Amino acid sequence: MSRTMTQDAGNVVPLAQLRGTSPMQQDVELQGRLRELRSKLLTLGALLPSNRPILYLDYPLHLNVGDLCLQLGAEQLFSDLGLRVIGRASMFNGAPLLRRRFDPSVTIVLHAGGNLGDLWPGHQDFREAVVAAFPGNRIVVLPQSLHFADRQGFEACMARWVRHPDLHLVLRDRLSYERVAEHLGERAYLAPDLAHGLYERAPFGERAERSGKGTMRLVRQDVEALVLPDHTAAADRHFDWAQIYTSADRRAYALLRRLHRLDSRLPVSLPIYAAWRRFAERAVARGSDHLCRFAEVDSDRLHGMLMSLLLHRRVRWRESRTGKTSAYVSTWLLDLPGSTLSQSRRAG
Repeated sequence: MSRTMTQDAGNVVPLAQLRGTSPMQQDVELQGRLRELRSKLLTLGALLPSNRPILYLDYPLHLNVGDLCLQLGAEQLFSDLGLRVIGRASMFNGAPLLRRRFDPSVTIVLHAGGNLGDLWPGHQDFREAVVAAFPGNRIVVLPQSLHFADRQGFEACMARWVRHPDLHLVLRDRLSYERVAEHLGERAYLAPDLAHGLYERAPFGERAERSGKGTMRLVRQDVEALVLPDHTAAADRHFDWAQIYTSADRRAYALLRRLHRLDSRLPVSLPIYAAWRRFAERAVARGSDHLCRFAEVDSDRLHGMLMSLLLHRRVRWRESRTGKTSAYVSTWLLDLPGSTLSQSRRAG
């Protein structure tokens, strides 16, 4: 797959061919590939051995269902690897932990996703603060996509991180990995997105057997959108994650955000993570239920695509502004058997 592909989100063309196999054979092959991707995540046990406790930082505290799916995927990974989590914090209540000192046996684990770089500066600033605060602990950044619009900013970040003696950065696509490996060498790793760890597990397992009808267009409407949809043309056919939330959900979310900020100012920690994890579980389940209504999902959200695959939906993908979707597909999902996975291509 060309590294320069894909800026025209309006041109969706077939990628994978069915190769003459029967639908049943295709489904068996697809399930096998998804299980392989799930098993690849367990290789992270080499960085996260079960005899070392972990501190999990920068979990997502926002309403993006894809990021909440990653949070559940991280917790599934910790469970699969038999890890003991001694603390958790988001960037909104993590500052007090950065002032503490932890035994060198404790590994600091930073959340996964697509915010490694300068597009989402709040998360990057918090990540930088974590790296600076724990020079004597192993730091593992879970699978990320890299996007620095500023080349000098990327070089400066790598120069700081390479000075940490035990920092390990996991990338979820080969292009990101190659850029980072030039600086971190053997401390750069390649692994699939954490969402794959949820395949055949809640909330995706039983829902994958449901049948759906028609095609749903899942479109992002944030800074990563390459092309915003014309909602006036077919408003009933466009969907984004924000639409699954009720007014009660938003009130609960606002309360949890306030509690997280309060937690950062109190001398003792509030027991708020359990409530936020339940919120995340409900949100991901509701998003999955919506995807299950359709036979095919056409999405420019990476996790719209990945969650749909976990639910055995046919998938089409369109590029986002950062190019992370094409990079991910070229690394892990080329020739996905039995699918109608599709790509956008740049004209010319």
